Amino acid sequence: MSGEELVAALVMNQATGTIYEAEKGSGARRDGSPIAPSGQFDIANSIVGSSGYPPDLGGHRIDPWAASLEICLVADGALDVYGVAQHSGLNIWTT
Repeated sequence: MSGEELVAALVMNQATGTIYEAEKGSGARRDGSPIAPSGQFDIANSIVGSSGYPPDLGGHRIDPWAASLEICLVADGALDVYGVAQHSGLNIWTT
């Protein structure tokens, strides 16, 4: 963080050990190699990921996986689109 602005991020896929990192103005990398989105703009030909878990299901708290990995997959071109449903339990947070 630089003041209130997020300028760098790191995400690790704990299942595979793959590390995604990005720095504002420097692009994104997977395990040190530059990555880029697929460039697919036609939704009919896109691979789409989504989250739609509500924050509460009948008194049972739902804690879905972090969306950070799906966002990295968009940056890497493995997904073309990632969307979050209006009432999803996902929230923005920074440390």
